[in-house]
Amino acid sequence: RALIDPRTFAPLYERYVDLIYRHCYRRLGEPEAARDLTSIVFHKALAGLSSYHGGSFKAWLFRIADNALIDAARAGAGSALADLADPRRGRRRLRGRRLSEARARAAIE
Repeated sequence: RALIDPRTFAPLYERYVDLIYRHCYRRLGEPEAARDLTSIVFHKALAGLSSYHGGSFKAWLFRIADNALIDAARAGAGSALADLADPRRGRRRLRGRRLSEARARAAIE
């Protein structure tokens, strides 16, 4: 029915928005970025309803979310959302920050 009348998509949104937000937040670690990506996921889901062919709607949404996270990581180096979406970049950034803090402490002592 949501294909015929997009207003019927609202109950699906209400049912899954918190799950998708939490999934994005766990991957990104930033509330604003998770909200932005959640919005993107539901926009893509609504636009792509014709490609949904049954099965688990929840699994379909999570696939869209994972693809959106991958797209964000590919968006470009230096992009804040891309850095957050790519766990390897986040680890490198944290490792570099730890090294800098250790060097700063050593210089003070």
